[in-house]
Amino acid sequence: MANSIQDKLIDSLGTYDRGVKEQDFYVNRMNALPSVLVEMAYISNPNEETLLRSTTFRQKVATGIRKGLEEYFNNF
Repeated sequence: MANSIQDKLIDSLGTYDRGVKEQDFYVNRMNALPSVLVEMAYISNPNEETLLRSTTFRQKVATGIRKGLEEYFNNF
């Protein structure tokens, strides 16, 4: 699921692909359903903080996540 979401986010945003990482985060580990933690930008980076304030950027993120989920569940 994470790979599908990552691929579609990169397509939607046209950003650098930092890849998919696996971590043992509580929010994912304690979930009975498949889950993905998405970090679309970093507020500690002034340029990325500006992007996060943009409605257009947030809509592109949402579209990328939706398309990734659609791809994952259509091929499930």
